[in-house]
Amino acid sequence: MQGVRRGLEAQAVRPFDKDDVREGVAPAEFRQSSGAIEAPEVVVVNRASDCVVGLDEGEARARDVQGLVVGRGAEECAGEGGFAGAQGAGKQDRVPRPDRGSDADREAFGGGEVGQAHLARVPPWPMRRKPLPLPAKFRDNPRMNDALAPDALALHRALVTLDTHIDIPWPPGPEPFRDGPRRVDMVKMVQGGMSAGCFVAYVPQATRTPANEDAAFARAIAMLDHINAMGRTENGITARVTTSADAVQAAKREGVLAIVPCVENGFAVGTDLSRLAEFRARGARYLTLTHNGHNALADSCNPRRDLGDRETEHGGLSPVGTQAIAELNRLGIIVDVAHTSRDTMAQAAEASRTPIVSTHSCVSALCDHSRNMTDWQLDIIRDVKGVIQITAVSAFLKPNAKPDDVTSADFADHVDYAVNRIGIDHVGISSDFDGGGWFRDWKNAGDTANITVELVRRGYDRGAMEKLWGGNFLRVMRVVEEAAE
Repeated sequence: MQGVRRGLEAQAVRPFDKDDVREGVAPAEFRQSSGAIEAPEVVVVNRASDCVVGLDEGEARARDVQGLVVGRGAEECAGEGGFAGAQGAGKQDRVPRPDRGSDADREAFGGGEVGQAHLARVPPWPMRRKPLPLPAKFRDNPRMNDALAPDALALHRALVTLDTHIDIPWPPGPEPFRDGPRRVDMVKMVQGGMSAGCFVAYVPQATRTPANEDAAFARAIAMLDHINAMGRTENGITARVTTSADAVQAAKREGVLAIVPCVENGFAVGTDLSRLAEFRARGARYLTLTHNGHNALADSCNPRRDLGDRETEHGGLSPVGTQAIAELNRLGIIVDVAHTSRDTMAQAAEASRTPIVSTHSCVSALCDHSRNMTDWQLDIIRDVKGVIQITAVSAFLKPNAKPDDVTSADFADHVDYAVNRIGIDHVGISSDFDGGGWFRDWKNAGDTANITVELVRRGYDRGAMEKLWGGNFLRVMRVVEEAAE
């Protein structure tokens, strides 16, 4: 897969910080750093090699580089017809492109193939890393907010709102059809307008012995059976186990809650890949390859020193882990790279025939945490047409933050950044409720509408909200279903 596993260093005609080279970044950001750019310089970035070559505007026009955008001023960078980033440059100075829009943008700017050109404006000084400005169509628009705010709750109720990572108590805890101490139960889902949830059979990491791996597998099977038993009618609420994207949407149309079974931590697999078929037979739709600690499949982003883990063990995926990716593809199970090391994530993206997801992570540029995705990881998610599901863990959203220090505005900042970096088609929402996720105004499933209200306030329209709240994840589900053998 060309362009997925790119090096972290780039060659350039003059020194710069590669992490600050981004397609279509508004020059206003550069002027806010340490000085003004007298004459904007246009450069071409070959994403296959990360080689940056300077071009002046005349050369760009003479070469007629398809998809290259040029512009003169900061105001122009909010023009129409761009790609995820600064929405292109000004209309008057844009090199013509045959077409625009998200499909064309992904082809022209996201494929990572040899010879494709990308725009960046590079300042001659190192820049401080900070969030990019929102694309024009997602910027806070007071007039839009006045129109949408009264309807935000109605919009929320109309959407398929899929939370892609919810833990369950184990051994089985409070009754899921009663309003109890759990952050997610069926009552709170109805109250908060959360129409669907991926409920996970989570297996904690332990010392890797055959006996422990067998016990982990038995626990995962028992938890999947328990999740399947949640598909029933009780206390006036109906929940249905849904194992396809179409079934999730049908449940919404019919006014019932959708339960999607999943498994967290490939430790339960050990080295016996036949166990994956057992998971799929019980409806599991994704497998999170690792948790905290390396397992037989792959390296984790959080080695367990207490279990004797070195910083890396396999250098990413193990040989059996690579085989597991192929088996997951064959069975129609999504590959989840939350909790994996960065090498594991990149190798899984390359090995998988279908898009990968990170079901509960945030953005490293806003909060430098081992569980969060760097910019280059976000780019890989986009390049393989996957999805990152921004999650509600306070320490992933703000450095060292406690839940009461975090709000839906902080959560939305991560959504904004990811949308701006890789596009609306590759970002979603999750909570990690009952597994550590919650914050001040999203304490449980009953508060879920607060996320929609905040994002609508920022200017996300119905189409964007449909994608964020489940449409993107369901797209990946469909691709994985269709690729299954």
